[in-house]
Amino acid sequence: MAEITIIAADGFGLATIVPIAPLPQVAAALSGMASLLAIGPQQVPAHADCGGPDWAEAVGTRLAGLAHVVDQSSAYALFALAGPGAWRLLQKGLPVDLSPEHFPVGGVVVSAIAQIGVIARHRAPDRFDLLVARSLAGHFRHWLDTAAPTVAGAAPHGEPTGTASSAK
Repeated sequence: MAEITIIAADGFGLATIVPIAPLPQVAAALSGMASLLAIGPQQVPAHADCGGPDWAEAVGTRLAGLAHVVDQSSAYALFALAGPGAWRLLQKGLPVDLSPEHFPVGGVVVSAIAQIGVIARHRAPDRFDLLVARSLAGHFRHWLDTAAPTVAGAAPHGEPTGTASSAK
């Protein structure tokens, strides 16, 4: 039986970047510090696996004159889904074709699952990162835990960690 690992992460950095300079120039300035999640021409979230209380300030310093930066780290919860059935689980809630041939690694979509706004990123083969409003993390985790057993051959496991765990 395939497993889908569901982990609620914490300690990440997330900031909304509003470019002043061309986006390739902004991306180059952030190289090695954060990944850009291009969801629109004037609103580009930047994500880092390890963020701290001064992370967004450091991003703002690096992007001075290139973009405006707004820290969003504490506003969102991050869930990582991993395993061969991860895209099938998300397909239960997202009205987007997430099959690997139509939603390649690096793809980002903004949509809703169970009436909860979500930013979904195809991070690596068999891995998706999901950003949801922190206040709805418990409801979203409930949806994940309820939907996972309905994916053929999948058994969810993993415990939420950090801030989101109290919302389970």
